[in-house]
Amino acid sequence: MEPSSMRHTLIAVVIVLVTLQLFGSSVAAQHGHRHDIKGYRIGQNVTFECMEEGRWVPGPTCTETGEPMVFTYGVESFASCGWHIKDEKMYEFLASLIRRDMTWNCRVPMVPDVPEGHDWYVPFTIPVWGVVEKDHMHIDNHLFFVFHAAAGRILGATSYPVRNRLQFGKPGSIVTMHGPIKWFNGHTFLPFSSASRQVNVPSDLGSTVFVAVCCVLTLMLSALGFTFLYKFYLRKRLVQKMLKKD
Repeated sequence: MEPSSMRHTLIAVVIVLVTLQLFGSSVAAQHGHRHDIKGYRIGQNVTFECMEEGRWVPGPTCTETGEPMVFTYGVESFASCGWHIKDEKMYEFLASLIRRDMTWNCRVPMVPDVPEGHDWYVPFTIPVWGVVEKDHMHIDNHLFFVFHAAAGRILGATSYPVRNRLQFGKPGSIVTMHGPIKWFNGHTFLPFSSASRQVNVPSDLGSTVFVAVCCVLTLMLSALGFTFLYKFYLRKRLVQKMLKKD
């Protein structure tokens, strides 16, 4: 191989190796950061927030527990939560929802611990259906909650009323909202439980495998490049140096 051709080949090999190293480092850094974000575990509590007077506050408090309403990740159940119409303000709020004068906007975290500075929340609304009378209301208290989830993350959420018996409500009374909580797998309507019994499996397993594959490929190509460099350049120089010593 001519010296000029050898130099060009050496430069090309060095450029390829540097590019591979930078690519591998970039991929590892990006996916390594994602790997630090833990997803939900099956059976873990899922809280949510709703908008109230321009700020996010915990969801409706259930009279049975005195705590905000929660869901259980990946577990289908039947919810029952008593809403206390404690005063005229709460009554007018529900009346406004029934009349469609306003919307009850809520959000659920996509992962348990949302990183600071990230808006990783899935929006949904809680619609209230019923009839508003002069001094009281009748509320449909059958409410469905539906979630789509995969790999420890919540991908979508919605709630909607289903026609049932209407419950009487006025200031000071309690309306018991009840209904099933359903979980679906990913972007499908397949039951979440049939495809997600990977309890305690890291939610970023796919990212980890991808990073590992990239690292292995980088090492293999680097080894190939160094082999080529040694065979066509370094070995010849070593032989020449040994011959000079002799």
